[in-house]
Amino acid sequence: MKKIVSLILVCALALTFVACGTKTEQTSTQPAAQVEGLPAKPADFPKSTITCYVGYAAGGGVDTAARLLLKYAQKYLDVPVVVTNVTGAAGAVAVTQALSNKADGTTLISIASGAMLGDITGAVQYDFLKDLQMVALQDSVPYSLVFRSDDTRFSTPEEFLAYVKDHPGELTVGTSGVNNANYFATKSFFEDNGMKVEIVPFGGSAEAKSGFLGKHVDLFCETILETIQMNRDGSATFVCTFGDEPYVEGVKTNKDLGINMSVTGTFRGYAYKAGVSKEVIEYLSAIFKLCEQDPEFIAECANLGLDKCINYKDPAESSAFMQNEYDSYTKFCKELGIAK
Repeated sequence: MKKIVSLILVCALALTFVACGTKTEQTSTQPAAQVEGLPAKPADFPKSTITCYVGYAAGGGVDTAARLLLKYAQKYLDVPVVVTNVTGAAGAVAVTQALSNKADGTTLISIASGAMLGDITGAVQYDFLKDLQMVALQDSVPYSLVFRSDDTRFSTPEEFLAYVKDHPGELTVGTSGVNNANYFATKSFFEDNGMKVEIVPFGGSAEAKSGFLGKHVDLFCETILETIQMNRDGSATFVCTFGDEPYVEGVKTNKDLGINMSVTGTFRGYAYKAGVSKEVIEYLSAIFKLCEQDPEFIAECANLGLDKCINYKDPAESSAFMQNEYDSYTKFCKELGIAK
């Protein structure tokens, strides 16, 4: 009898070990060097946690986009990737803080237009084009304008435009900050077309969205990531999306409404402090490319209304893109008299 009991215990233990081994195999990450499309992992690639500095509050557009991409990137990395939100000055505070760390690949920086504009306007001490090395561009996202669906003063884009022209200065518009792309796009929509409103800058898109839903402002201008969900749940109605191309089915663009604009969207990407090796940058960029080609990633973007915004660019392409954006924004800021 003892022999039978012992045999049963041995078999049970064996099955337990098999089960544990199967679980480990399912949750382990395939070595990145074995993944098609990736170069061999550089010897100096970070061996400890990679921290991504995001210059906006959790829940906003930049933060949501970063967390989504990094979730997929984690499949190819054998070190943790964590997000640190450091708000202030339209993302410039996060860049400044990140640049104080070593250029060893463990500090990744989420880049949006605000970080660039801080340099152009002289609000920061860093040189955007010299102190940062681009890793990749993630997407190019149009802004959009919405009003609350329960606003009884207007119910269609055409009624809204007629109202704002007949009631100059009455309506308020919430933006994610001041002197950033969101702010400039809002000014462009109204002021370039002879309409007057009061722009109310908030400390980030999440805060601006809360102010809009809480009826502290009449309108909300932000990327479609922040507006499309409100439209889907019936709480907000689109005036339009910005740019020449349609992004949301059934929603007109500013061009469709006869509105001319000089700033229509923003970008989101990633950079390292200058000094990180070319091999590390290209390796991480290749991982991001695989993520943005992943059908599951694309499906999640579609759920957020961002599938048409995916715009991966490698380090060289990203750098050229940033130079062009820098030149364009510099010209725009000089016209406004706010360039350094």
